[in-house]
Amino acid sequence: MNTNDICLRKTIFRDTQNAKFTTQLQQTLQHWKERLQHWRMNWRTRRQLSQLSAYQLKDIGISTGEAQQEADKSFWKD
Repeated sequence: MNTNDICLRKTIFRDTQNAKFTTQLQQTLQHWKERLQHWRMNWRTRRQLSQLSAYQLKDIGISTGEAQQEADKSFWKD
């Protein structure tokens, strides 16, 4: 094995490590993007629910107490 072979193997190993890291980073960022979108939807829909009138709540089959209980939840809770 000569010096060129060793350098080539080190380069391939480094490139493989970088590719794995990049893939893991992309997956982690995608996971957090989806989580943030879900939290935003929770926040928005709970805020909208809290603004419905008693008539509107009755129309969709939710009691005022149920609506208040859901609206009081933190955005990160399902």
